[in-house]
Amino acid sequence: MADFVTGPWEVDPTLTGRYSIGAAIVDPAQLAKVSFKEITDAFKKHDYINGFASSRQAEGQTILANAVLRFGTPEDAAAAANDMAEAARTMWVLTPPVEDAVIPGHPETQATRYTVTERDSGRRWSNVHAFTAHGPYVLLQTSESTDGFDKAIELVGKTLDAQVPLIDQFPATDPAKFADLPRDPTGLLARTLPAPNTLAILNATYGRRAVLHFQDNPVSSSTLFDETGMDTATFGLTNLYQARDAAGATKIAQTFVDEIGAAGQPTDAVKNLDSSKCVKLATAGFYCTVAADRFAVESSATQLAAAHQQLAAQYEMVRAK
Repeated sequence: MADFVTGPWEVDPTLTGRYSIGAAIVDPAQLAKVSFKEITDAFKKHDYINGFASSRQAEGQTILANAVLRFGTPEDAAAAANDMAEAARTMWVLTPPVEDAVIPGHPETQATRYTVTERDSGRRWSNVHAFTAHGPYVLLQTSESTDGFDKAIELVGKTLDAQVPLIDQFPATDPAKFADLPRDPTGLLARTLPAPNTLAILNATYGRRAVLHFQDNPVSSSTLFDETGMDTATFGLTNLYQARDAAGATKIAQTFVDEIGAAGQPTDAVKNLDSSKCVKLATAGFYCTVAADRFAVESSATQLAAAHQQLAAQYEMVRAK
């Protein structure tokens, strides 16, 4: 589904800052990453299947979260949207009132609005929550702006303009056939070091659009992937990005380490793998990249030795015939 969820940066290219990472919504409680508990509790009683959420910010100015939630039937989705909207109308907020809002061009959308003033800065945020039942889906947006309600509402409208036709292209699988879905449709996941934890986004394969939800800067990464023909990625203990050719993989690996290294400092490369590049992160830990044939590889760990070992092992796995 992640390939068919509109990223906030597609609505406003300034929305590239991390707010909450792109996330598969396997359980309704996970939606609390981009919404409020009162709203997420409202649809637990309906036949929820799965969903995906993506959120970004322009720090101190704008926040936009967009989620697509799939339900068993259009009737379930409509009931869930109604319950979520009612929860938004009646939930506690620091500075009431909560009022209904209108999203121009989308009369089918239920929305609410209210303001929040930061105590320290006095900055005034205009918040909008929107809920749209569309077939078996609920399209949910949370928009916050320091430029007033008009801006927050505009962002919701633009998101729906893009999201509605995009989700209509999603080839949704019958839940009864989920067990028949191939775990590794490209064969690339089998060549990726598996992560030991059970985060829903790991040990998985993603298409080109879906990968952008996890990038530090999805706007620049989108351009990079276009230039290099990157069409598939796998995330595990290490990450692999499949490019058009070796030159494309080299460009991805170099660009990634340059971006992350800008906030860190270079450190030792992997022994006997001179093409690898590693940086000590400004916050904590280490990050390494290397190109292996048509694949860009990245690893990260709290200890440099672990990052080296992971990258070296992944390099050998991806080049094995």
